[in-house]
Amino acid sequence: MFVPKIGLPAKAKIAVGLILYIPVQMLVTALFSALGLPSLLRGPIWSEVLNTFEVVLGTLAMVALWDRRPLGGLGLAVDTKSPRRLVTGMLVGGALALVVWLVFVAGGWAKVIGLGGGGASPSPGDRVSAIPQALLPGLVVNLIIFLCGAITEEIIARGYILQGLKRLWGPYPALALSSAAFALFHAGYGGDHQVLFVVNVLLAGLLFGYAYLATASLWLPIGLHLGWNFTVGPLLGMAVSGSHHPPELIPTVVTGPWFVAGGHWGPEGGVVATVVLAAAVAVAAALLVKRQRC
Repeated sequence: MFVPKIGLPAKAKIAVGLILYIPVQMLVTALFSALGLPSLLRGPIWSEVLNTFEVVLGTLAMVALWDRRPLGGLGLAVDTKSPRRLVTGMLVGGALALVVWLVFVAGGWAKVIGLGGGGASPSPGDRVSAIPQALLPGLVVNLIIFLCGAITEEIIARGYILQGLKRLWGPYPALALSSAAFALFHAGYGGDHQVLFVVNVLLAGLLFGYAYLATASLWLPIGLHLGWNFTVGPLLGMAVSGSHHPPELIPTVVTGPWFVAGGHWGPEGGVVATVVLAAAVAVAAALLVKRQRC
């Protein structure tokens, strides 16, 4: 497909690209819907895979046809460091979630109700994903779903948006603005007691953003994102952004007050996660500063 070069000043072209990015994604989604693919690819895995493919396609089109940048610059290039960054991110993200869970259990704000196969009884109004209930197949399905979700959101937030803003105003304004956009996107989920949830998503966005700035790769933030979500939900049996994802390895009933434990949002809506995520952001910022000085 030939797209003529448009004679805009460099920064103006970047700004227009950022404005066009979401409409282009919507156009790609509409095109796939017109082709009938969503009705053909039914089920939780295929719908997530299709959504991720749409975002990848729309983003690569913007990078190649509008920005006219090398596709490898997006941060998805696969090299010898990519698997290590992905696994490291998963372990760190999972460890942060585990710390929150341990604080809940130690503080008497959560109770384990069994091991494997089932799921904690969600509160009224909680969303529950429809996936197989057998433990191992269900965990694999959830892992794929959360991996697709992490790839999708990181391509949007730390891929195109953060990188475009970085080329406009530098890394730290880009980090702040892209994290704010990430939080506002999640604010669209709706629900009570939303302020702490949005604050915690903002902190998570900062953490993922620092991971990108430190590596110029999306694999570390994808791993962090995946590790947190998969550990909070399918492994430790708590809600992820207001949704339960059975079957759960360690079904957990969270009983603490909403401002501590997050209420229907799960830990992402409570102050324990705020403290843990803020500490992680502080460590990531310090490591980035140290890396830049070396």
